[in-house]
Amino acid sequence: METEKKYIRPILLSLIVAAAPLIFSIPLWIMCWCCFLWGYMYYISRSGKLWPKALMRRVLTGVSMLGLLASFDHMNMIGGSAFVSIIAMVAGLKPLEIQTHRDRMVAIFLSYFIIITTLIVFENLAVTLYMFFSVLVATAALVHINHPEGKMKGDFQLAGWIMVQARPMMIALFLLFPRVQGSFWGMNRQSFGQTGFAESLALGDVASLAINNDVAFRVEFKGAIPATDQLYWRGIVFWNYNGRRWSRGYQVSEKVVPVSGKHPVEYIITMEPHGKKWVFSLGVPAFPPDTTTMMGDYTLRLRRDLRKKYRYRLKSYVDYQTGEMATWEQIALKLPEYGNERSRELAEQWEARAASDTATVQLALTYFKMNHFVYTLKPPVLSGNEIDDFLFNEKRGFCEHYAAAFAFLMRAAGIPARIVGGYAGGTVNPYGNYLIVNQSDAHAWVEVWLEGKGWVRVDPTSAVVPERISRGISNAVSEDELPGFLRISKGRWVSDLWRKIEFAWDAVSTRWDIWFVGYSFWEQKELLSRLGIMAGFNAWVPKMLLLITCLAVLLVAGFVLYRIHKISEKKDEVQALYDEFCTKMAQKGLPRKPAQGPFDYAQMIGRLNEKLQKNATGIITLYVRLRYANSSSTHDMQKFKSLVKHLKPD
Repeated sequence: METEKKYIRPILLSLIVAAAPLIFSIPLWIMCWCCFLWGYMYYISRSGKLWPKALMRRVLTGVSMLGLLASFDHMNMIGGSAFVSIIAMVAGLKPLEIQTHRDRMVAIFLSYFIIITTLIVFENLAVTLYMFFSVLVATAALVHINHPEGKMKGDFQLAGWIMVQARPMMIALFLLFPRVQGSFWGMNRQSFGQTGFAESLALGDVASLAINNDVAFRVEFKGAIPATDQLYWRGIVFWNYNGRRWSRGYQVSEKVVPVSGKHPVEYIITMEPHGKKWVFSLGVPAFPPDTTTMMGDYTLRLRRDLRKKYRYRLKSYVDYQTGEMATWEQIALKLPEYGNERSRELAEQWEARAASDTATVQLALTYFKMNHFVYTLKPPVLSGNEIDDFLFNEKRGFCEHYAAAFAFLMRAAGIPARIVGGYAGGTVNPYGNYLIVNQSDAHAWVEVWLEGKGWVRVDPTSAVVPERISRGISNAVSEDELPGFLRISKGRWVSDLWRKIEFAWDAVSTRWDIWFVGYSFWEQKELLSRLGIMAGFNAWVPKMLLLITCLAVLLVAGFVLYRIHKISEKKDEVQALYDEFCTKMAQKGLPRKPAQGPFDYAQMIGRLNEKLQKNATGIITLYVRLRYANSSSTHDMQKFKSLVKHLKPD
């Protein structure tokens, strides 16, 4: 067992390095439990304590399984998070049972499996670079357990050289191996952020997103970036209001009425995964991307939940005319039968005074502008009739408060209105000349239907704080309300430098996403078309798979045969030197018996000739190591040759 203890440290290192990124995807207690198990095994390797007995291993395994069952109920035990947690737990338990060379090999291959799992779960540049380091560590550990006499520095050098040699095959497989449309084996990435909106909206929902600095999506424009007041990214439209929440409803038609617009804008959006079907667009899209459906309210919807980065090209109109109102859109006039009576009365007064619907809209905006409303990230909790409480009592709210109140007032005044959830603005990355839209840019506004104009965007928030749209949220509320990442640190060179580093890294990471993550089935098809594989692409997929598999098998088989040949040559040379040694010993009057093993022969020489004992034992020990332990040490071979050569016969 002492022999096994010297292997445990490189194996622990490979498992720890491979599992480190999973800390973001599994319950904290599992990672702590794994660290405890790894620490326990490291302590044993250093202290010389007894290896854990079978009973202890069973107890620790039982505790681990009970913990997993308590953390994941039967409904989500087969989900992505549970799968990753099980893998991490196995990595924690495996070192407890390392007793043979087979166990050591299994532990190293478990490290490789964890690395592959991590690459399936995450798909960003930082994790990819880290995974190369993980492969280097695991390969160095693999070299070490098969060549324990070597130094770790040499093991890392050999592992690095192996990875360099593997690059051509890695690139070829990446470019040519048939890519699967959708998720691999149906396994979705479980780590995704939250989108700006759910299927319903209540007062206070959007304010909670302003403290989230995650990236929602990035936008590359063909040409100049539009003016800030045109950067409204629509994602979901809320039609129904039940007195407490606004919801999308199920009356939305999938029939789209073509719009007429001017000054189209072309751009490409790369969306981060958020687990829902909604994707975002600027203004009104001229046509939907291939993998989406455009609904009757000009929102875009994927066919399945967005669980991996999604890149799509759009052309939109920011100046458009939607035409006549459809019959199903009459739901934009509905209100609950009772509630918020003061707001209803105010809207009826405006309707009576105004000469047109446009004038009614202006009266409402003037009301928000002139009655000391406050835009805040910390809105008070509203009670009872929420719209009345906000409009006449509290007068403090975030964008959804103003959008909900304005839409209610418009409907009460007989003007069709709907709330649009999405994002407003964005930050230009100076190193890539593209727009970064964060969750903190989440916004809600209103669209009203006006005769001769169709659906028109009206943003009541801009009537209260125009800076929200023109200069962003950080300039629209007091600094003490802002989370740390939104506070402006003017004159602080460290903050400015860090911001530049963030922009530079984001630019590099974005390019990586476009080239690596964005290399999909369609990009591969285009590449193969350029290579001359034009027709019958689908028929080529199984052929290519078979060809690449056969090529890989041939390469592996060739490598194995080459190694067997080299080992055989080496064993022949080792055997020849040993035979030479036996001949010299026979000349000294110490012949080896036909059935006598090496160590028995060494003991016989020691008994009969003490002067030859040291040299004979050294030569025979090296012979056994080189012949039977598959040692590849050049030093051992040179020493073996030297000892045999300098052993003089009588």
